[in-house]
Amino acid sequence: APPYASTASGRSGKVYTCDESPPPAPRAQRQMTAPLEIGKFVGAPVRVRALDDISIAENTYAAGQVQAQHAHDAPLISLVLQGDATEEIRGHSRELRTQSLLYTPSYENHGHRFFTPGRWLNIQFHPRWFAHFDMNAAILPSASVIVTCGSLVNWASRLGSEIRQPDKHLNLRRPFII
Repeated sequence: APPYASTASGRSGKVYTCDESPPPAPRAQRQMTAPLEIGKFVGAPVRVRALDDISIAENTYAAGQVQAQHAHDAPLISLVLQGDATEEIRGHSRELRTQSLLYTPSYENHGHRFFTPGRWLNIQFHPRWFAHFDMNAAILPSASVIVTCGSLVNWASRLGSEIRQPDKHLNLRRPFII
């Protein structure tokens, strides 16, 4: 069963909690003129690990910082390690807190406002990364998703620990165990 969760509507839009509902319906395709390249993030870098097809970065953001609307050229998973922020996406504002996990598809226009100092773990991967494992990138959701608990949040937390204290077992050329 997929590790998604049911939606709870509120003033901040859809948030995923801990059951096994599917992700939202596919989004309309939009073209961006200058998306951020894989491994490029707006926040100040603290730690970075990268190969050709995957980039993992821990970034910090100042209280009051506003990230203008932007998009990335590859799918992005962001784990909020510290801080409170909002994400502006598709005309909606969603609240983000410590342990919120965001999935943002390629070319999805979004922006952020940081209310307190923030620290995020950003994981970005090129769709060809999946080809290393005979997997299809089409298994990814086609719309932005927020997850607030469960195995995906635990997985991202473990990955963050690995880049802070790397060991010989972190191999970015094999699928991550969730």
